[in-house]
Parts: sequence; C-alpha cells; structure tokens
Amino acid sequence: MSEKRDSVAGTALLVTDPEACAHLEAENAIRQFDRVLDMIDEVARDKREFKLRPSKILDLHRCAMAGLSLYAGT
Repeated sequence: MSEKRDSVAGTALLVTDPEACAHLEAENAIRQFDRVLDMIDEVARDKREFKLRPSKILDLHRCAMAGLSLYAGT
C-alpha cells in the first residue's frame, strides 16, 4: 500500500484589522525587545564578543513581523 508523502503548506494567517494590527505590532515590539535583552545577557554571561550575524537580524525581524507579514524573518 502506497502512502501519500507530499504536503502542501498552509497559508499563514495575517492580521488585517487596523486596531488588531496595532496591538500585534506592540506585542511583537516587546517580544523583539526581550529577545535583544536575552542576546545581551548571553554575551555578558559568557564574556565574549558580540557578533551581529544575519541570522540574528532575521530572528529579530521574525519577532517584529510575526502575524503581520508573510516574509517575517526572511
């Protein structure tokens, strides 16, 4: 018996209501700020040099744009 192994990605749900959008932008900004603080804590704790890599920038972009853009983190 053959199993179906292919899959189709679902469409991401994006907020479109202006008031809900503003609320989500504020939540995302706080989440992004917390992520930056975590990065700072990690560097300070490990006593190492901080390197701003593309992956960190994309991670912060993903935090800021989650639920608002299909391209969050890309």
